[in-house]
Amino acid sequence: MTGSEDLTKYVINVPERADYASLRTIPFFDVFKNDGDLTTVARGGSWLGCPKGTVLMRDGELGHDFFVLIKGCVEVRKGTTALGEVCQGELLGEMGAMLHEKRSADAVTREDCILFRLHVTALNNLPLQVVFPLMVHIYRITAKRLKLADKKLSMM
Repeated sequence: MTGSEDLTKYVINVPERADYASLRTIPFFDVFKNDGDLTTVARGGSWLGCPKGTVLMRDGELGHDFFVLIKGCVEVRKGTTALGEVCQGELLGEMGAMLHEKRSADAVTREDCILFRLHVTALNNLPLQVVFPLMVHIYRITAKRLKLADKKLSMM
């Protein structure tokens, strides 16, 4: 199996300020209370319009970026086994990106998707008043996922 696709071919325009109200309905972006901080984050990453079947990440690849699903769903799988799906408003790939470790699964779009992609090094270029709430938000999301996984394991 080859690596994930070159996603640069799917880059689309950064949302305009008029779209910020809809962005704030996405939990990842609701932490930014003013337009200035939201603009900083929105311009710090790239926006992708990916067709169905796009390989966002492959098991075993080093993770350097993470994604926020703005529209659509992504299937997460290990080999041929579906592990679950990530849909609108959810975060994907943050653990590999934050830990600078290999991806633990494949992620493939199940339908046409719009995603926000943030490379982990872009965090170094963001002001502290933006990075701090963003990182707290990411850690909370990750902690909730771990808690859910722990609960599932305890039921086995």
